[in-house]
Amino acid sequence: MENKKFLDIRNDAVSGEIKPDSIKNRLMEINSIQEFVKSLLKPGEDYGTIKYTKNGKEMETKPFLYKSGAEKIAYALGLRILVDIVDKVVDENEIAYTIKCRLFRNDDVVVSEGFGVASTSEYKFWKQVNESMKAGMPKDVAMRSISNTILKMAEKRAVVDAALHIFALSGFFSQDEDYVKEEIKNEGGHVETPKPKQQKPIQKSEPISDVDDGSIQESIENVIIEQIEILMDNGLIDKKFVDYLSTKDILSRLKLLHWKIKEIMKNNPDLAEDQATMLLDMKADLEYLMGETKRGGV
Repeated sequence: MENKKFLDIRNDAVSGEIKPDSIKNRLMEINSIQEFVKSLLKPGEDYGTIKYTKNGKEMETKPFLYKSGAEKIAYALGLRILVDIVDKVVDENEIAYTIKCRLFRNDDVVVSEGFGVASTSEYKFWKQVNESMKAGMPKDVAMRSISNTILKMAEKRAVVDAALHIFALSGFFSQDEDYVKEEIKNEGGHVETPKPKQQKPIQKSEPISDVDDGSIQESIENVIIEQIEILMDNGLIDKKFVDYLSTKDILSRLKLLHWKIKEIMKNNPDLAEDQATMLLDMKADLEYLMGETKRGGV
């Protein structure tokens, strides 16, 4: 619960009126904010850590902040979040976004700023695109299928960056999980690769014959899962519809998802430009994938 001491410090700090008598007092105030933030956030939900081995010893990293944790910090301090695209590259060779996040007081004064960049040049995204292409997906489709993921990652990094600039929170939290893993690697540590989660079996009205040892089918499954997650994140479909999709065979799910996207566009003519573009890309991807699935033998 927020106590009076914290509220007083928070209100003075974000209003710019705090006038500490000494550096010691200021540090005590910052420590009070940090302790409140730590009590506010939930491990595994708002921040995470990585256990690793170095020189034969088991160790654990400093916590890295998730987007949900950054948003909780901002809202707890009574701040408003605004993100903008300040630069983007979208061509046949790369998709990259640079996002700027600003945290505002109620009087529209900026308290903190942060930047986030994400690109298909990053190894994990480059690998995802190349795996889709190896499975037979054209490069432009493979690139488009990951474009919204790149945008969301850049946005997440910007929001976290802005939150960490408040009250020296970077002393407690790291910026990014990928950055933390890279630090471990550079220091000679070893992170155990988690075993992949066992996926629930998909009910099929008709079996799909193997195509390239199932690689195309797996790639199609991954695209469907990613698009569903994106649509849910944007509040464009609900869990009831997703649960219904899970009872269908792969071609039926592609058709239903394609129909749903057309309905969303038809019933929401005032969609934001980025959402409309995203839906058009998804629709094109699904049309291509439906053709591939039919050729796969459904």
